[in-house]
Amino acid sequence: MSLRFFHAKGGTVAGLAAVLLAQGASSEGSPVAAANPAQVEFFEKSVRPLLEEHCVECHSAAKGKTKGGLALDNAAAVRKGGDTGPALVPGAPEKSLLVKAVTYADPDLKMPPDNKRMPSDQVAILQEWVRSGAYDPREGKTLGVDPEAAKKHWAFQPVQKPTVPGVREPKWARTDTDRFVLAALEAKGIAPAKEADRRTLLKRLSYDLQGLPPTAEELTVFATDPAPEAYEKAVDRMLASPRFGERWGRHWLDVARYSDTKGLPSPINADRRFHFAYSYRDYVINAFNSDKPFDQFIKEQLAADLLAEPKSPESLAALGYLTVGRCFQNSLHDIIDDRIDVVTRGLVGLTVSCARCHDHKYDPIPTADYYSLHGVFMSTEEPKERPVISTPKETPEYQKYLEKRAVFLEKKEGAVEGEIKKANIELVKKIPLYLVATKDIPAATDDKALETMAGQRNLLGLALGRWMKLLTNSAEDSVFGPWSALAALNSEQFAAESDALLSRWKSEPPAGWNAAVLGALSEKPLKTLADAAAVYGKLCADTQAVLEKRALEDTAALSDLLQETLRTRVFQPGGPGVLNKAETEKAYSRNVFEARSKAQDELDVLDSTDLSAPDRAMVLYDKPQAVQPVVFIRGNSGNRGANVPRQFLSILSGPERKPFTQGSGRLELARAIADPSNPLTARVAVNRIWLHLFGKGLVETPNDFGVRTSAPAIPGVLDHLATRFVEAGWSTKTIVRELVVSSAYRQSSAARPEALAVDPNNDLVHAMHRRRLDFESLRDTLLQTAGALDETYGGRPVELTKEPFSGRRSVYGYIDRQDLPSMFRIFDFANPDISTGQRFETTVPQQALFLMNNGFLKNLADSAAKLPAIAASAPGPERVKALFERVLKREPRPEEMEAALRLVAGFAGQPEKSWSALSQVLLLTNELAFVD
Repeated sequence: MSLRFFHAKGGTVAGLAAVLLAQGASSEGSPVAAANPAQVEFFEKSVRPLLEEHCVECHSAAKGKTKGGLALDNAAAVRKGGDTGPALVPGAPEKSLLVKAVTYADPDLKMPPDNKRMPSDQVAILQEWVRSGAYDPREGKTLGVDPEAAKKHWAFQPVQKPTVPGVREPKWARTDTDRFVLAALEAKGIAPAKEADRRTLLKRLSYDLQGLPPTAEELTVFATDPAPEAYEKAVDRMLASPRFGERWGRHWLDVARYSDTKGLPSPINADRRFHFAYSYRDYVINAFNSDKPFDQFIKEQLAADLLAEPKSPESLAALGYLTVGRCFQNSLHDIIDDRIDVVTRGLVGLTVSCARCHDHKYDPIPTADYYSLHGVFMSTEEPKERPVISTPKETPEYQKYLEKRAVFLEKKEGAVEGEIKKANIELVKKIPLYLVATKDIPAATDDKALETMAGQRNLLGLALGRWMKLLTNSAEDSVFGPWSALAALNSEQFAAESDALLSRWKSEPPAGWNAAVLGALSEKPLKTLADAAAVYGKLCADTQAVLEKRALEDTAALSDLLQETLRTRVFQPGGPGVLNKAETEKAYSRNVFEARSKAQDELDVLDSTDLSAPDRAMVLYDKPQAVQPVVFIRGNSGNRGANVPRQFLSILSGPERKPFTQGSGRLELARAIADPSNPLTARVAVNRIWLHLFGKGLVETPNDFGVRTSAPAIPGVLDHLATRFVEAGWSTKTIVRELVVSSAYRQSSAARPEALAVDPNNDLVHAMHRRRLDFESLRDTLLQTAGALDETYGGRPVELTKEPFSGRRSVYGYIDRQDLPSMFRIFDFANPDISTGQRFETTVPQQALFLMNNGFLKNLADSAAKLPAIAASAPGPERVKALFERVLKREPRPEEMEAALRLVAGFAGQPEKSWSALSQVLLLTNELAFVD
């Protein structure tokens, strides 16, 4: 129900306005000490309810809803306005955008929208409110960020190497990291938890470094090894294992929003697969296994193609970091937005994409900075064919692959040639339309206007221009002279005048004119000029048909005089009846693109599925000419604002910020991010390492270090690790090793009660967090336990959810971002549409139901029960013990033995089923699914 308030002299808005003006309404539109009762009453009873009803739902700073950058829920925000300027000019409604919007005076500025348009009496209230000075007593803050205040945010300060604190119990501390942790605990008067037992430690270490459980033999050896360096040896063994890269590479693939598919299919190209995404996945795994310096890792992922020699072809695969994101049905600006997001959130922990439509609401990131980065990626392009990055072996299978590839390449070229042929056939079919159009368009029309006029007729500007040139001064031409004469006739008397003209030509043929043309024009009465154009169209089509039967290299003259004239005038290169390859690709770009893409997709399928084919990289390159970026007002690419240079973020650049000058600027961007003086890069990286080892980041939002993010609860430890990271040559393994050998990491998950009382969220790491296995570790554990794990390293992706079920490690699974299998979703797999710094962790019934009923787990339970070591044991307590040792890596307790035997006895006459059931029960236990 609309609220209408009229509280003024005589009950009219005009009467109230007179009172307000007479009593000296404020011209500033803000609360003043001299505010009179009439002003207050008018605002509170008429204006405020109106704004609340119609405006603040979408324009409220308090609610964080500010479409167009505009808030209307406080006086300061109204005066500041939005993206297009101040919302009102007190005393001048005709100059106020707010009034223009509600009166629909501007067709591009209508608010509220048509279906919610304000009644005219409410519009009158707003007009009079502005005219009378726009008194507004509401308090509140304007939108936007105070840059100077934001610069003081802890994360934007230079990384300083902190002094290692002294502690009261130095014996507990094995590393400097321990001293920071212990100092924070001692400051709160609490003690760390006891050290975990050796079995728990090795299981924790094995999952954290390899994503797999230790074997029963490894546990036994480690638990009984008295050597003081036994733990460190286990750490070094796991860091050197290829399983390390598979585990830690998967962490990074979450950040990189890795997927083997593009998302929704393009309207042009229905193929959804990224055929070579796996080469990026393998690059990441290899990078972690080789302990590639993280600064080099950054540079290769942003600009591998631009790095100085020497460089390996394999490093080109690193560019998949930019190219494996969603394709948004080929929406270029959305693709670029996704790339900006993965670069900034993934590498420096800032949500720069929030500045696409307006300045960032919380962080000092202006829209101009967003479009500076937009210009970087706008200046790049992906090649039509991906480069080869591996050397294949010369085998008979490889030769067969090359032969098949040659066939596909020929088909690809044939597809383009087919489009050229279709384009030329269509061009000739439309010759009558081109001829008629030449009469309506002035000869002096410029190319741009000609293109527009041709487009309005569904014609090509290039061909129309060629026809106009051909017909200029053609009155004496042997073939087109008759056309010039007919085109000059009065269109309203065309039938009569053309009949008379043709009769005269029949009795007295003009000298030099082609008799076949005159004969064709005389076959039927011409009612309109279009009829004459149709005759010429048929003559040209007949000539084209003759030419199509000849070899391309045959340039001999045609025997028919008319057709030879048309060949030399219409169908020669540059003539109006023929398009070459380049002209066709420009004029029919969509058709050619579709044909080429379809053929390329078939080629990609061969290249990505034939096991003899070399690997290829999903690269992008700089365009020959870098793009000058501009700000898109409100994110609308059709509403261009000011030019901006390609350059790095202002908050991370300092006063000496300089525009990028080398091509797109990707390499300069990579260097700016990987610069040791950048306050965020090392902090963000070591925080992620801490997160994956301790279960909770020092900064709890690993992808957002903006001004709303609190500093770590443990003073100094983040900067200590960041400086150590850089000092160690950006070595990930160095930081991982230093953390896993620390006393803090070796704590039990059983917290002291007094510590929980002081630090209930465990922000100070007074104990280890108990963690549930993630999707990959859980699946891989089940496979390993059943003896079904395939440890093949690298290679093309495999389907994990279709029978027969693959035994490959989960990191090699095929990821379909548009149709992610339920198994992935149920167990909290990272959303491949966005950069994910930390996965959600849910506990829902579907997880247990899946493990109880899914065929994958039932198959594994059967396999585990049939393993030789299990099947060879005597049915009864011996086999129960064997299953426990296989699945849980320990012997059953007495009560567990009793329960297991009771379960088996319940399957009388079904021995195989009974042991499979016990196997499945053990695979479903929390003991298997959680790490203490």
